[in-house]
Amino acid sequence: MRKLLSAILVVALVLSVTAMAFATEPNLKVFNATYGKDYHWYHIFTATTEVVGGNTYVTYYTNEAHKTVIDNMNDNTNTAYDATCPFEVSDTATTNGYVVTVKEGVTDAAVIEWLKTNYNALKLDDGAMTYANGVASATVGNGYYYITTTMGTAVTVDSVLGDTVVYDKNPAVPNGPEKLITAEDGTVITSGVEENDAAVGSVEQYTVSFDAVNFVTKPDGSVEKVLNWVIQDTPTNLDIDLDTVAVSVNGEAIPATAFVATKDETTGKLTVNIPWIVTSGEHYGDHLYGPANSETTIPVVITYNATVLPGAADAPAPNAVVVSYGHVPAGTPADDTPNPVNPEDPDHPWVPEDPDEPWQPTDPEEPWDPTDPDHPIPVTPLNPDDDDDGNPDPEETVTYTYGFDLIKVDGENQSLLGAVFTLTKSGSETPIKFIRTVETDHYVFRVATQEEIDAVPATEGLVSEIALTDYNTAYIRGLDNAEYVLTETHAPTNYNKADPITIKVATTSDPATGEVLTKIETAETDPEDLTVVNNFGTELPTTGGIGTTLFYVLGTILVIGSGVVLIARRKASER
Repeated sequence: MRKLLSAILVVALVLSVTAMAFATEPNLKVFNATYGKDYHWYHIFTATTEVVGGNTYVTYYTNEAHKTVIDNMNDNTNTAYDATCPFEVSDTATTNGYVVTVKEGVTDAAVIEWLKTNYNALKLDDGAMTYANGVASATVGNGYYYITTTMGTAVTVDSVLGDTVVYDKNPAVPNGPEKLITAEDGTVITSGVEENDAAVGSVEQYTVSFDAVNFVTKPDGSVEKVLNWVIQDTPTNLDIDLDTVAVSVNGEAIPATAFVATKDETTGKLTVNIPWIVTSGEHYGDHLYGPANSETTIPVVITYNATVLPGAADAPAPNAVVVSYGHVPAGTPADDTPNPVNPEDPDHPWVPEDPDEPWQPTDPEEPWDPTDPDHPIPVTPLNPDDDDDGNPDPEETVTYTYGFDLIKVDGENQSLLGAVFTLTKSGSETPIKFIRTVETDHYVFRVATQEEIDAVPATEGLVSEIALTDYNTAYIRGLDNAEYVLTETHAPTNYNKADPITIKVATTSDPATGEVLTKIETAETDPEDLTVVNNFGTELPTTGGIGTTLFYVLGTILVIGSGVVLIARRKASER
């Protein structure tokens, strides 16, 4: 009885295939092949085809030496083989050899599992497959073949005639993105944490990482070839420094010429476009990067700096990242593949006249227009859409600043004007510089950015003192989550200066302790009040100070003066 062998297994498993005899072009092809992996074919049986009643039948053969091997495998007394052979072989040779069939009741899965261990004992010959542009290929004769590599999962399909294409069910899937923040002081915010604290003007480093692949196998079994990866970060109250963008692939930095980074001057949105294929020359379309350390995913890391803008003093500063990839179906000829970073490439234009095949470049005179929202290169976001709103969910982090309200009163809790303060970070003697603005019934002192500090001419309102001349209330904004010291450098006339106050995040219900720093979580956040009291009275000079010396000098003058007067009177009376 003849039985079609229909097991095709890719990546260290088994492939059953009928190929055209005497082929001169590659006719055995593994699509979605992994770059950097060796694919190898093993010829297990030869084959012939016969058409009977409109149906094509395949008959498999082996030679006399391998007939003996199969006989021995089926000999239960032969201890050289410990697995049950799924094949039977005829006793009589034909002109093509000994006919091989699968035993009744043996499943394709059983055949596959058995061959995983025993293919070497049956191979007639073998050879390496050639990798190019995501396809491993070889030119072979009709037969039953086993293909090995180190990646993939098993699939079972029908045998095919002519050119044979199978897909390496590469288990690698792209995943991510993840974000990491490094604060200006070098503190690394733990991975997965979605917020950090910073002062206005500080420079934070943002890291976006994800696992890329060269091909993506979709749930329906179709395979997409990745053309490029695009990272977009939309910031609010943050200014991304375009010059600091850096990209590494497989743990190695790639040159700035190997990616394109742009920033929208209106919105501040950052776009990093990383070509994933060769975009010029005879190798156009070949993938640029292969898996590192024998892994199938390709780690990508993008870093860049961003300055916390003044707007963060009044509202949070979020930034939202979406990663996506452009693609065409696997196997798309290089000439039909659009250039993902040069839409005006005359050799690889793209005009989607056919909505069902939008990757076909049919009009070389009108190349792909990336600004046309109806005709982009097919793009798939890596971010999930967990809320089912039809849009990818951005990977978002939020940067917060802190503040407090300073109120100056006298011992009777009445408004008091004329006090002057400085605010320093604990451990520093340099007063923080602010931009002072005046609002109804109060001042606002917002931490100044370095650009405002360095501006020539001087930025309007730049001060290093908190002077309460016309109002007794000042809103202090744009601070970090840190410890500060508030020092009164000048008290109102006829009032004593208050002692220095340590300012930190509020942890008690008594703001008088200085634990008043409040996170600005919304534009309506109402920070804690810090009320500083000045008591009426003149501050006495300190011991050893100029005041004590003055008393000594005055006393000496009085004593000497009294002595002079007494001596003068005595002399006068003697006369």
